[in-house]
This record gives sequence, structure tokens and C-alpha cells, in this order.
Amino acid sequence: MSMIRTVFGPPDSEAPDVLITTPYQQFTLHSKVLKLCSRWFTASMSKVWWTGVNMDGDVISYRYVLNYDKDGVSTLLPDHQPFPPGRIPEAEMVKELCERFHVLFKCFYNEPITIHNLDYCLRLVTLADQYDALESIAESVRASFFESPERDIDVEIQKDPTTYLMLGYRLQSAQVFKEAFIHIVGLHVGRPTMVAIWSVENDIPRRIIELVWGESYKLSRVVSAAIKRYLMLGAGMVHSEDKGYGRVALAVVKDKLGEYCSEFGDAGHEGLLFRAIVQDPFSVAGTDFTPYGWLHDLPESPLIQERILPGVKRAASYLAKNNLRLKEEMKYLTCAELSGDHLPEWLKS
Repeated sequence: MSMIRTVFGPPDSEAPDVLITTPYQQFTLHSKVLKLCSRWFTASMSKVWWTGVNMDGDVISYRYVLNYDKDGVSTLLPDHQPFPPGRIPEAEMVKELCERFHVLFKCFYNEPITIHNLDYCLRLVTLADQYDALESIAESVRASFFESPERDIDVEIQKDPTTYLMLGYRLQSAQVFKEAFIHIVGLHVGRPTMVAIWSVENDIPRRIIELVWGESYKLSRVVSAAIKRYLMLGAGMVHSEDKGYGRVALAVVKDKLGEYCSEFGDAGHEGLLFRAIVQDPFSVAGTDFTPYGWLHDLPESPLIQERILPGVKRAASYLAKNNLRLKEEMKYLTCAELSGDHLPEWLKS
């Protein structure tokens, strides 16, 4: 089998001084680039690793080979170091790892990459993490995966919020982290025990656990207060001169709220319930008000909707006055602590 050799860097750049050999490919790279992109390479190129190696007159100063230990875990080692033979995985797994190294080095050199699915993205991130180079691949992953026009990233996050929460955290992408955070909080409102189980099962960092628990607790209180206010909706707001129309308007709004409670009434769906109510403009133009005739003998008039709609608006305004539609209570939806497309230092610890 012939060995594929890939040379990185433009033709007019300095001569590569690093050779990395894997079972299927050889890569010639520049130590300056590797040190800039990977703290692992910076450490491994210290004199400790290369003591006794004669580099005089050799263009290639650093030679690495891919080695497997007895557990089948791979790592790059200087080719002059003796190491016992390890357990080499199946050929397809080795070949896939070599291809991931190729993509990783493309990120280092700002070359375009292609990431076809979430599983491959996770394996690439794991490889970058092993060589302490997550920051150096973040922009490439964002452009080729998160922002790819071929996928609906919001739908994918909704299906697997935990995976994307950790992916956004590891790559320091606040946009992905925030969207996944919304779904995680919505699933754990009023369920502190489930937060603990979820964090253990998924090995969630302590600061993220604290953030999810805190926002879930705050949202639980908001939802509880909101339910109470729904029950009191209309108290003292129906004017006597417009009593019939006002009662119908309140009935229409309460029915709408009832629909949401039926749809998102199960435990763990409180976040979805509150989000739906807050985002509803309560526009009921064109609604058939005939079923509400039992509330009051409404006159037969083409102006009936014009008389009821203001009542609906007043009811919606009442919700706003009671802080059910104010942005202050929806900070968890935008994760206001996170500004820009980066995560704050306090969350990294």
C-alpha cells in the first residue's frame, strides 16, 4: 500500500520542519504553526522530548509517529523513542483517525473543511481536545458545521440539546450554547432531582450545572406566578359600559391560555408553556365569537368584532402589566449573561 503524503503551507512558505507519520498518511508541517495552534505541540517540542537527537543538517527537525497503547488509545510520539507495541484497532478505525488528523491540520492552516454529521464533528472535537487545540478549530467548525446552509441547526439542537450544549461549551460558541441552554432549562423546570441525574449521566461541568439549576429554579417561580395570574385574569378590568364584550374577550383569551396548558401541561414542559404564552400576540381577528354568546346577549351587529377585539387587547395588556410578557422574565431565552459569540471566563472554570 502506497503512503499518501500531504504537504501543508503555500509553495512560497518556509520549508516544513515537522513530519508526522500515520499508518495511512504522512503530513509535513511547520513547527511554528503547530506551536501556535496547539499547546500540546508546544510542550512536546521542548528539549526534553528531543534530547540526544541530532538535527544538524536535517530539514525535518521533528518526526512523530502514531502509536497505540495496550488499551488501543492513540497518541503521537517522537519516532526515536522506544515504545512497546500496543493494540491497534481495526483498519477502518485507524484510517478514519488518519483522516481526522488531516482535517485537524487543515483547521490549523485555515483551509476549508467539510463536516457531514454530528458524530464526525464530535470525534474531530475530541481529537482537537486531546492535542489541546480546541480554540484553533472553533472557527472552522462554526463555518462548516454550525452555519452550514445544508442543515437546520436549530432543529438538530432541539433533538439533542445536551450534546450541543457541551459542544458549544467546548468550542466556546455562545450561539450554540445559548440555544441548547434554552431547551435544557425548559426540560428541567421544577425538577431539581432530574438536573442532578442529568448532570451525572452526561458528565456536565460544575458551573454549567449551577447555571442550569439556577435558571430552572427561577423559571419555576415565574411559571408558578404566571399560573396564579391566569386564574385571576380579568379581575377588576371589565368596565360596566362594555361588560358583555369584555367578558367575551376574557373568555377568548382564557381559552387560548387553556389550549397552551393542555398542549404543554405535562411535567417538564413548563418552559415550553411559558415561552408559547409570552410569544403569542393574542391576535384573534376573524375569530368566530358565536360559541361565546351564552356569556351575554350580544346584539346582532357587524361591529361585534370591533367591540370585542379591544377587550382582547386589554386582556393582553393586563398580562403585560403583570410581567407575563416582559423581557426581564425571559432572560433565560437569550442567556443574557453571555454576550457575543464567546463564553465568559467564569463559565470555563
